[in-house]
Amino acid sequence: MKNIKEFYRAKYKGSLFIVKAGGRMITDKKSRTSLIRNIHDLTTNGMKVLLIYGGGQAIDNALIKQGIKPRKIDGRRITGPKEIKIVKNVMSADLSYRIASTMAELKLHGLCLSSLPAGWTNISIRPRENPEDEGYDGTIKEIYSDQIRRMFDTVNFIVTPCIGVTNRNGVNINADNVAVAIAAGCQSRKLIFLSDVDGVLVNDKIADMPVIVTFCPLCYSAIVFDRRLDGHTLGFGVSGLLRNSDMIMYDLFTESYWQQFTGEAIVGEFTGKKLIAVPDGEYNMSDLMVTENGYYLYFTDNTSKKIHKIKLK
Repeated sequence: MKNIKEFYRAKYKGSLFIVKAGGRMITDKKSRTSLIRNIHDLTTNGMKVLLIYGGGQAIDNALIKQGIKPRKIDGRRITGPKEIKIVKNVMSADLSYRIASTMAELKLHGLCLSSLPAGWTNISIRPRENPEDEGYDGTIKEIYSDQIRRMFDTVNFIVTPCIGVTNRNGVNINADNVAVAIAAGCQSRKLIFLSDVDGVLVNDKIADMPVIVTFCPLCYSAIVFDRRLDGHTLGFGVSGLLRNSDMIMYDLFTESYWQQFTGEAIVGEFTGKKLIAVPDGEYNMSDLMVTENGYYLYFTDNTSKKIHKIKLK
């Protein structure tokens, strides 16, 4: 092959890629332009791309502007009758228009949808404690892949927000859930998650103990693990992927994927293995401090009472 474009054209022409983008990647002009330009290159070389986007911070800002406090449980939004109006306005109008405008600017031909088409999915409504909130949050129960692939007979690019349609109203669905469900149902060649949420990770030592210091801003979890496992001292990196609204790490030894919140390997050679969290009776994590100069974690050695400080970012 002469270059990477020829390689991709030969290997993936006609293949379906599912791309999930976070809301702030859509609201930021530079990020949005870069994303659409890359998709333009893929579709020009014969790949078919379905872009699914969330609302995230844009929805939060719009709710606060209307005097409504955003509600979330474990990172998932709680949507009621007041919230759904704003969610639809942000996702189906504001963000959709921004994407369509950038598509026109870069001459990317495709379909910019205002919601998931009714014929694509079977939506299950999430139960809520408050009856007034019932019916506005959902999850994907079933995918009708033939309907989705049929729309790609005439275009190589389709973009949709993570909003479903029922006979009652719009239904807010977690964008990760939509992307995974469609990728699995359509057996897409690739599933790509794009997020601007930085996972902070430092391979360091506390006294003589090799540790990995982790912080996920999305769920605000700061956890330290002993990096020693099965006779190896592992190094770690941030994969850029999210699962259950929490960042995914990978080890440099086997490239297994690890859940940051639990310290458990979920994909790869180490699947099922767990890192030992610190403190384990030896150290106490006393504080996480966020300053204009970065994130700092403070530890107390229970034996010497010495305080250790590690800068995360």
